[in-house]
Amino acid sequence: MRQATLFARIHARLHSDERGFTLAEAMIAGLILALGSFAVAQSLHFGLKTTGLARQRAAADALGNQQMELARTMNYGSVVLRDNPSDANDLPTHSDDPGNPNYWVTEDPVLAFDPDGDGPKLPEPIYAADTSPSLIHHETDVKQGNTTFTIYRYVTWVDSPADNDISGNDRNTNPDANNGAGDGNGHDLKRVTVIVMWPSVLGTSVSQFRMTSLFSDAGIRYHGTTVGGGGGDEENQPPSVLCPLWSHVGRTASFTAQATDSDGSVIQIDWDFGDGVRVANGGVVQTHTYSKQGTYKVVNTVWDDQGATATNASFDCMVTVTNIGAGGDDLTPPTGSILIAGGATYTNTAQVVLDLSATDNEGGSGVAQMQFSDDGTNFGAAITYSTTTLYTMPGADGTKTVYVRFIDVAGNVSSPYLDTIILDTIPPGQPTGVTATRGPVAGGKVDITVRWNAPSPPGDLAGFRIYRQSSTSSTWVQVGGNLPSTATSYLDRNLNASIAYTYCVVAFDPAGNESERACTGLV
Repeated sequence: MRQATLFARIHARLHSDERGFTLAEAMIAGLILALGSFAVAQSLHFGLKTTGLARQRAAADALGNQQMELARTMNYGSVVLRDNPSDANDLPTHSDDPGNPNYWVTEDPVLAFDPDGDGPKLPEPIYAADTSPSLIHHETDVKQGNTTFTIYRYVTWVDSPADNDISGNDRNTNPDANNGAGDGNGHDLKRVTVIVMWPSVLGTSVSQFRMTSLFSDAGIRYHGTTVGGGGGDEENQPPSVLCPLWSHVGRTASFTAQATDSDGSVIQIDWDFGDGVRVANGGVVQTHTYSKQGTYKVVNTVWDDQGATATNASFDCMVTVTNIGAGGDDLTPPTGSILIAGGATYTNTAQVVLDLSATDNEGGSGVAQMQFSDDGTNFGAAITYSTTTLYTMPGADGTKTVYVRFIDVAGNVSSPYLDTIILDTIPPGQPTGVTATRGPVAGGKVDITVRWNAPSPPGDLAGFRIYRQSSTSSTWVQVGGNLPSTATSYLDRNLNASIAYTYCVVAFDPAGNESERACTGLV
């Protein structure tokens, strides 16, 4: 009320008194204007920071989901943290910094990780192996705009509380009570945890986004405890199991289990093919291809409807397979092809998707496995053939070559097939001299011309992208598409003349890396 009265007095003085302001009145008026300007500036500053925080959180969420989707594209057996003996930085190590996710890593007695990062959940054993494809604990940081995002990945074993112990098969004496679906220590599932960290736009803290997902081989059956059968006091009789019936063509064997239950029914049959491959709850009939000829011991473990179990392990059920196919000897190797990232010329990430194709000769034994190499000479372990897989290319930026060779059931190995791609993780330089100039207003509309200078030196510059934000929105919108590397200006047409706009220009290279943004003020 006092402020309104003061303004009324000032207004009256201006219109009726030629003396103008007194010194006191002028000082009070200046103070009021200064306080108002400061309040407006603080409001704008807070709004810009809030918008920046929201953009950072959305980008972190997108990066976390992208990493989790990469894990979901992998075979269950490949969901593992890479452990290359030649690279001591592969695996996480405990950090004494509570702000570092590795603070929740323990190294004694085994390498383990607390996935929720707050202590109540017991650390879970980290699952790591020297294999490819696999997940990398910490790859190259990702830069978006002025924010650098650091991504950590963890793979741990999980023991499901639903997997109850089985009478006579207690984990105290047999830790693999889940029949080999996990790691042989009672673990049933794998957990992938992705943590994205970035410095807050306020510059006062480091923010963190965490997501976790459970992975299953879809072959785990959970068991109850043994109870009495027949509705009375009779003790349930366990099932009986004999050696499976079998036949083979080459190294592919077909099996039919022989299991019965005198006082109920058999509800689950597990298979151990003797070569390290197990199938939980595989049913009566199974087909399995061995990686090489030889003699193998096949074991069935069965459960009845009351939870009792039996095995034919003491019967020594042996099967012998050879390299001879249905039409006789198969001496012709498969043929095939490989494409990195769909045939792209460039990539900005070391993890790429490989598209694979292989065929065996007519009447051959069929394609069974594949091996990969980075030099065409030293190939990794053979893995099951598939038409797509995730692969991590080693080393620094530059031209990368990935080799593959295919193996058929008879053991014939193809010649290496290869594809190349250029790995580029370094963004181009930042544009300079960015300005935005309004044209004349016509019908409430205005054109704005944005100008800039190319980075110097240009490096592997492929072009420019223009982003616009209005004073009435927190969203940045790309305008004009991808401009060529020769462009130095862009005309943004038919804009609302009553709204102010901000423009940012970025340079991008052939791999899709973007430079830091160079921006104008409101115009």
